[in-house]
Amino acid sequence: MILSGDALTARASAIGFFVLFPGFILYHTLVAMGMIPALLGGLFGVVSVMMFVVYCALLPSQLYSLLSTTRGYALLAFALFAYVLLWAVANYVLLGGGVMRAALIQTIETLVLWLVLFVMGYRVPLASPRLIRAFWIAFVLIAAYLLFHVATTGQWMFFARRMIEAEGGENVSTYQGYARSALVLLVFLIAVSERAVVRAALIVLGAFVMFVLGARSELYAFSRSRRCC
Repeated sequence: MILSGDALTARASAIGFFVLFPGFILYHTLVAMGMIPALLGGLFGVVSVMMFVVYCALLPSQLYSLLSTTRGYALLAFALFAYVLLWAVANYVLLGGGVMRAALIQTIETLVLWLVLFVMGYRVPLASPRLIRAFWIAFVLIAAYLLFHVATTGQWMFFARRMIEAEGGENVSTYQGYARSALVLLVFLIAVSERAVVRAALIVLGAFVMFVLGARSELYAFSRSRRCC
């Protein structure tokens, strides 16, 4: 079966969306438990670079539809990306030095993340039954594990880095990465759930998950976003 550019982009976006958010929590927890090695480092950066390469290959087939369906918004976004890159390059060329070099590298890394998330946001198939099912499975696993953690340890905060030896702790995310991924996971499931009772259950369990993960601003954002659903 030969897939079109649209189908390939949608499939790649669905996989990337899952890996970067619920997959992020699963990956780092398994690394912290010592069940898998940190082959992908912190995951988010490595996977984003992979997605960037994929999107660059598929962009020619998507550029026209992306620009035509977004009524100029995509063009403005790409113009902003180009402006940020040119500004960083100009500062490095004119000023030089280690600080400007580090700033240029960080700018390029940030632009890669921005571009990946921007294209992914437009092309991810939000109504895909497989994607929704995968998110549900991830949510059930995460919520069940956190319930087990609280019940067996008596601790109401989950900090993955405590589960690993000191020398390997840098490979495990802090609470910010967990909270970001949990927030996206929950907002997505609430948005695609049609039954009010399901959304209510997600809100209750979601608040528990966010609290145990140590989220602060993310928990507030979640409590505000649920009012729109």
